[in-house]
Amino acid sequence: MENEELEPAWQKALEEAYYKQISGKARYVQPIRRIVCPGCGRVFYTQQHNRKYCQGEACARLQRRKLRQQARSDTICACCGKAFTASRNDAKFCSNACRQKAYREGKK
Repeated sequence: MENEELEPAWQKALEEAYYKQISGKARYVQPIRRIVCPGCGRVFYTQQHNRKYCQGEACARLQRRKLRQQARSDTICACCGKAFTASRNDAKFCSNACRQKAYREGKK
């Protein structure tokens, strides 16, 4: 069996063990954690103490992309003062015209 086929079955077993654990019906087993993946929002169960994402690097990339997108939304232009959505998170100007205008004013 491939990992894609084993993972749902393993998640189901961990989920059942988790609910037994929190109800107090299970004997001592390695602690199981219920986590909501910050990347995709899916709920998953794990016994690893350092696991954050359900699919590892793929969900970590999604999370980083979301954070970058939030950082670059609604920026104020340093030249004209208009609000704009930047295509980069370090953008200071809304257009090339404003960028050039600020450059020329700084040169004076």
